[in-house]
Amino acid sequence: MANKLFYEDLMDACTTLQDTSRLDMTLKRLGRTYGFDYHAYIELAGGRLHGSSSYPDAWKQRYLEEGYLQIDPVIAMARRKMQPFRWSGESRRGRIDSCRGFFREARDFGIYSGVSLPIPLPFGQFGLLTLASALPDGVLGDTELDAVWASAAVARVHASLSMSAAEQQAKVELTPREQLCLNWLAEGKSMVDIGLLLGVEYSTVRFHMKRVRQKLHVVTLTQAISVAMKMQLI
Repeated sequence: MANKLFYEDLMDACTTLQDTSRLDMTLKRLGRTYGFDYHAYIELAGGRLHGSSSYPDAWKQRYLEEGYLQIDPVIAMARRKMQPFRWSGESRRGRIDSCRGFFREARDFGIYSGVSLPIPLPFGQFGLLTLASALPDGVLGDTELDAVWASAAVARVHASLSMSAAEQQAKVELTPREQLCLNWLAEGKSMVDIGLLLGVEYSTVRFHMKRVRQKLHVVTLTQAISVAMKMQLI
């Protein structure tokens, strides 16, 4: 990978980002150019994760259902290093069982190796841009990862999406009840639980969440939470 050229291409492309769909298209194009199969950009605040990725839907569902955010070794390494690093799912001596199991499952979905570029964000948050490969040995070879250029590139992604989120937020208005339901949902409550907490029927909660999905132009409740967090609606 032409290290500096890749970062320059990424920053140039991100100057015109308007939303996460544009981000996905940009990273997909760059990934193909530089030999990657998948991409992901996430931001973590506390125990909450939001962002977008091109990983297989079945893997993303598995990741959420199994709570892999708590054991994801790539995220753990990003927190610890806060500088660009390569990773691989190939077996390594001394790796704890949970990490071996995580990478073994990821390989079942064609995710073998990659490079991750973390960046610290305000209020204890951090962003993480990952490009992944279906090749066991990756596509980077021995190319040195430039921490300065990597941080600048990821910062550009974050800044572009933050500006986009602020513009979109001005166009979306949730009612107090819609916002409350969405907040409870983000805390892991089911719609049945939310109905009991608010003293309303399940059908009422379902109606509110349907309206939220329509306003945010998403299909699933998971997408609604992710978009709402990005737009700082919750």
